[in-house]
Amino acid sequence: MVWTVNNDPDQIVLFAGGQPSLSRYVTDLKVAGGMYYTIPSITLTSGEYVEIEAFAGDTAWHTVISDESRNGEIRKNGDGTVELVGTASAFSVTLDGTPVVSLVTLYPNDGKIHTWRITTITTLTYSTIGVRGNLSGTMSGGFFGCKFFSSSGEVLRDYRFDDNDGVLVDYIKPIGSEIYDFTKFAKAHVNSTLVELPNNGFAFDGTLAPDGESAERCFINITTQAGVQYLLKYNQLSNTTGTIFPRDGLNGSGTVLVSAPFNSKYLLFTATSSTTTILFDGNTAQEVYSFDGISIKQADGYGQSVNVTAADRELMTFDVSRDAWLGQELVTQQVWENPASVGSVWSFANNEWTMTGDGSFSSLTLLPSSSTPSTGIIQGEVLAMDGSNNLVATQDNGIPITNVGAYERDFNIATHIQYQYKRGSGVLNVTISKPSFKKIIEVAQ
Repeated sequence: MVWTVNNDPDQIVLFAGGQPSLSRYVTDLKVAGGMYYTIPSITLTSGEYVEIEAFAGDTAWHTVISDESRNGEIRKNGDGTVELVGTASAFSVTLDGTPVVSLVTLYPNDGKIHTWRITTITTLTYSTIGVRGNLSGTMSGGFFGCKFFSSSGEVLRDYRFDDNDGVLVDYIKPIGSEIYDFTKFAKAHVNSTLVELPNNGFAFDGTLAPDGESAERCFINITTQAGVQYLLKYNQLSNTTGTIFPRDGLNGSGTVLVSAPFNSKYLLFTATSSTTTILFDGNTAQEVYSFDGISIKQADGYGQSVNVTAADRELMTFDVSRDAWLGQELVTQQVWENPASVGSVWSFANNEWTMTGDGSFSSLTLLPSSSTPSTGIIQGEVLAMDGSNNLVATQDNGIPITNVGAYERDFNIATHIQYQYKRGSGVLNVTISKPSFKKIIEVAQ
């Protein structure tokens, strides 16, 4: 497997040999959020295939990938089995190189990165990843790669899900040259106020005008090619609401092609003629909208995330010794001093937590369930411990910590339920220093 880092094709992680201390963004998709990806349609014929590197986030029912007609769909059932939905003669599937038998093969719900391969037998058209063809049953977990191949093994599309802004880069297709030529935006309404800012920026005033206009807009006209996809990016300088949208033709008079909130900071659109208008539109009166850093480039094959926010992405670093990706530190000083819940036998002093045992299972829970990853690595140090009893660092099925000194424990939410400290047996007095808890995503062997 070969993955790039931070959208930079010159920085790669080669798992045959490896490179230390390389980082990339990883998106954690949640079923409740209805998160998935859209891509320009791609049709595979007999012998062509798609290869997906994915990890499961929890035990929820979800979809890995589906074609538009749902003739070739992989999903996880509630009973933990893999289900292949569609026409059996339309596709075949392997998981880490082993053929999948529908409703018999168990779905790998271990939080590790596994590789699926879906080979087309008839014809399958894909335009989404992580959701069914009818846009339901979204993914729980995430993706590290999705490649589409010809029958001869040529890579047709290459998605790596390492974005930090919602844009899904196709690494096979180089981004086009800049087509924004610093043309000044024009005001769309006669009574609006448009101010040109330094460094390719603009601000327009949405104050209610005498002619009754309740919101203001500005625009530029650009030269485009019908049927070609473009990526518009910009910096949002004000925190007001608004909409960005391209329209077919000149001066904002044609059909709206697509729209996005002002705070999305990017937009993918496919032109339908030789000219397109880009409009920034204020939603309310008496506000000022400002932006700069305008960029418009041809972006063949590029996709985008749906319902994913910055909070759903995490910068992770590859640890060669573990053959795994490690997330950011979850036990910050703020968390350490202000845990999610503190049992009656626990007290804090000198940057240490001490349990004065009374025989109860009173726990110290540092993180709420909503902030707890599906899989993680716990590291820390026991400073003092008396008696022959032991400490555990999870709610259920914890491996006892029996001695003073450093400890390390794996965490899996399906087995351990919650990351918390409590006695394992008997009456225990113990003092612990600030631990480390990080999300971990291992590469399946």
